[in-house]
Amino acid sequence: MFLNAEEQKTENQPYQTPCRSNSEEQHSIVEKQSVIAQKESQVVQNHSFENQNEHYLKWKKALKEFLALKEKMWSLGDKKRPTEEKVACKICEKKIFVDRIKSHSLKCLELQQLKENINANNASMLTLSESIFEKKLDLAVRSRTKV
Repeated sequence: MFLNAEEQKTENQPYQTPCRSNSEEQHSIVEKQSVIAQKESQVVQNHSFENQNEHYLKWKKALKEFLALKEKMWSLGDKKRPTEEKVACKICEKKIFVDRIKSHSLKCLELQQLKENINANNASMLTLSESIFEKKLDLAVRSRTKV
């Protein structure tokens, strides 16, 4: 089975080689094959395939989740929602589907609070920059009057 080219030639030759008898050749071939089989079994034993089952199950689970999401996206794309299912958001006044209004309202409220926070910070920074500018002018005037 795992013979090299020289061993195959000696097996197929009809005459006997002068240094070995036919039984000696067969015995050496069997020994070589058993050594090769032992090496192969050691390789298989050294590599445990138990972890592969766990990795396969994790991969299968991830693939199943991915395909479920893809199916959901495709099915949502196929369903055309009628416009009468939309409601106007009271914060941003956009038309939103009824089933999404709760999550949209939370996000819209958070966004509105952030905008108010930014406006308040801008107003305080404006007053601070005006006071800094006035102090800078006052210091410039004082430094000129001292000279």
